[in-house]
This record gives sequence, C-alpha cells and structure tokens, in this order.
Amino acid sequence: MGQYIGKQWDGVVRTVADVFVTGLSALAIVAALALAGYAIACRRGRTPDLREWAFGSEETASTTMLMLPGGAAMLAAVGLLGLTRVTSAVGPLVVVCAVIGVVLVLWAGLHLPVPLALYPSWAREQRARVRARRKG
Repeated sequence: MGQYIGKQWDGVVRTVADVFVTGLSALAIVAALALAGYAIACRRGRTPDLREWAFGSEETASTTMLMLPGGAAMLAAVGLLGLTRVTSAVGPLVVVCAVIGVVLVLWAGLHLPVPLALYPSWAREQRARVRARRKG
C-alpha cells in the first residue's frame, strides 16, 4: 500500500500513487482534447493555414485525416484507463477509444489511401486533382 496523503473522499483513501495516476490521466485527457480540437479545426478548414494539408501529399492528408484523430482516441483511452479505479463504467469506453485509435493510426501508418468520401466537402475536389496528377 502507498502512503496516505489525505482524508477519505467519497469513501476512497487517496494514496500518492492514486494522485499520480489521476494526474497522468488528466494530462492524457487534456492532450487528447487538444489533439482532437486541432484535427477538427484542420477538417473544418476555416483559414488558409488550416486548409494547407489538403494541397500536400497523400501522407500529409493521411496524417491529418487519420493519425491526429487516432492519436487523440488512444490518448483518451489512456486517460480514461486511469479513471477505472474510480468507476468501472468507463471500461467499455476505454476499449472503444483504443480500438478506434489503433485502427486509424494503423491505416495512416500503412499509407493506405483515404477514400474521398471521408474528406470534408471543401477538400474533395482538390484531393481528386492531386490524385489525378500523380496518376497521369
């Protein structure tokens, strides 16, 4: 057992290890939210800087479309995993986040092409042109 650092809170005695794991979980969840927010901003493409990925290589587009959300999902799974000590209700959510994250990261890591249907509407025409140039 760890060293007790405080009083009981909701019937759970906090140890140094509990506080450390909770802090890491919170950090992972904040990082996941930041990564997901950036991925959403790139997908929405409200500014030219956020649309730049659509004009790049297939790897750049794959990273933006798959790797960023996949990394966010895996970070969320890691963050939620630390909360399983608090409640077991997050267990299924951890599994779902981890599976989605692994699938997206593997898809991007294997450099498989992203179907045009997954691109935002503003980027589909540009991606089709980029793909046509590469083939022709």
